[in-house]
Amino acid sequence: MNKTFDLHRFGMVLRWDLLTNWKSYFYSIAGLAIGIIMLSISMLYSFPHSHFIVEGGDLGKYYENRMTGFLVAIFILFIFISACNIFSNMKTKLQRESFMMLPANNLEKYAARFLMMSIGSILMMMIATLIADFVQFVFSFFMTPSHHASIIGCFISQIYKTATSNPYNPIGILAWQWKIDAALLGWSFLIMIYSFTLLGGTFFRKQPIILTAVSGIIICMIIGYCGSKLEDYFDFFAHLNYDNPGTSLCMAIFWSVIFLALAASSLWASYKIFTRMQVICNKWINI
Repeated sequence: MNKTFDLHRFGMVLRWDLLTNWKSYFYSIAGLAIGIIMLSISMLYSFPHSHFIVEGGDLGKYYENRMTGFLVAIFILFIFISACNIFSNMKTKLQRESFMMLPANNLEKYAARFLMMSIGSILMMMIATLIADFVQFVFSFFMTPSHHASIIGCFISQIYKTATSNPYNPIGILAWQWKIDAALLGWSFLIMIYSFTLLGGTFFRKQPIILTAVSGIIICMIIGYCGSKLEDYFDFFAHLNYDNPGTSLCMAIFWSVIFLALAASSLWASYKIFTRMQVICNKWINI
């Protein structure tokens, strides 16, 4: 097989993936939609008993703040879970054979799964939110006749207000509203974590979500322990003047480069593990 990346073959792999795994994607959308619907309806049910009603508060603001927080948490969690499930289409021997025998090279197959679990998961979340938004809007006519709100509208409005009015929060930092150094650290750290979940999803064959999470916790504990033992050797970091914009930016670039290097290493290792996958392999890992 030609190792040159071909867009036509890549598109055919994407098409094959959609047609083969459409049930899995449909169930994911349905599960997300049902979860968001249950959450939004429970919030509508709690409105009459809320202290915002008793104290004459702004019901729209209450719904906006609560719903946005829950949606952000669900969105982040789903993105990382999707990354851990990058090769969920290879659970059985027959699935592995079907995927490995596709007339495409390894890079095209890996890129197709990566795209489906990144951009595809965002699209699935958007579709599920649209469905849930319509259902809760219909229910609001019966449960809260005096209040109707859009989940998506509240989400966009709250994100915009948070990022522009208070630049010191995480959203404002990632939106480059505060300092460039904080934004660099935030984005590079998120990219590193996402790449690590991809590596875990590629390495572990069974229970990749749980095992990746446990591995991440263990690595954090080891780094924390080693950091506490080696603190005296790196005490010069504590004496740096972080109020100086130049010093703060240099340190942000330094750590961002480290985070991005770790992210690139995890992504490279994930791809290399994928290229060495066999139809018959270890029960728990893909090596």
